[in-house]
Amino acid sequence: MDIDKRLEKLVERHEALTQAVELSTRLAMARMDRQEARMDRQEAAGRRTDERLKRAIALAANEDLAQRKRTKLLDIEMKKLADAQRVTEVLMQRFLASRTNGHK
Repeated sequence: MDIDKRLEKLVERHEALTQAVELSTRLAMARMDRQEARMDRQEAAGRRTDERLKRAIALAANEDLAQRKRTKLLDIEMKKLADAQRVTEVLMQRFLASRTNGHK
């Protein structure tokens, strides 16, 4: 093979390698772009999840406070009912005692 043919083959190989490197670079850049887009979507989803969790925690805290208030009111009403029941029992005992004493 003469020198001109060898040079021509080397130039062809160089051009082929250059094209391969350019293609590989474009593919890598496209992968990087897709990866960056995925990461952006994941970060956005993470922020949305954080916001939902914050709202859920706030709602749970508010519901806990409301339940504590309802429980306190119920305790007050139950105490009133128990007090009324005790008064009723005393009055019933007095009434029954007066009927027993009155019939003798």
